[in-house]
Amino acid sequence: MHNNHLYLINTKALTKVILNGLYNDPEEIHNYNCPGTGSNCPEFMQEEFPIDSDLVDSMYKVALDLLLLANKQPIDTENNFKDVETVQGIQ
Repeated sequence: MHNNHLYLINTKALTKVILNGLYNDPEEIHNYNCPGTGSNCPEFMQEEFPIDSDLVDSMYKVALDLLLLANKQPIDTENNFKDVETVQGIQ
């Protein structure tokens, strides 16, 4: 690899190359594969999210933990008509 090009040297018998990649932003690679607006590519948000099956349970757990943390309300134990200090999230 050099300057975003793959150079193959002394490989006359080679008929194809298969590359796999891991990307931080799936939308970026979708836009690379489907550059035009008039193409037959589906909308990015309508496609399935590319995630390994062994990570699905962890994804649900993290999402539920974040939802529970967002709904956590401070309790007013003094009932003194003053604002209760907000609870800080995980840092």
